[in-house]
Amino acid sequence: MEAFLTRIDNWGVCDGVCSACRFLRDDREHGYRWLTHLLESDAEFTVRFALVCLCDHFAREGDWTARVLEAARTAKCGENYYARVALAWLLVETASADAGAVTAFLRGGIDPFVRSRAVRKIRESYKIS
Repeated sequence: MEAFLTRIDNWGVCDGVCSACRFLRDDREHGYRWLTHLLESDAEFTVRFALVCLCDHFAREGDWTARVLEAARTAKCGENYYARVALAWLLVETASADAGAVTAFLRGGIDPFVRSRAVRKIRESYKIS
């Protein structure tokens, strides 16, 4: 799988592969550790892959919220647009499980672009009061 990740060069393929990675739910602990390892990559779409997988398979699970946010803090998004947008999306989805924790996360030292995107989408969401 990691060899394939180096070949991803657009968000559509990345997100499609993420949704198909249901195996991450079979052993969540192992899947979480693998995804957090991928967050350290210098490759934009590898980081996006890890963030979107966390979003798809972990973020809305209440007992995983704190760990998802912990992983989000370590993501090496840099100035990579698609990784930063994925981080914002992850925060929105996590907010549907624990809005208070995401609010605290957003008040911390976070990239202003990511914060702005996440806040806008949270405000537009019907899932979050």
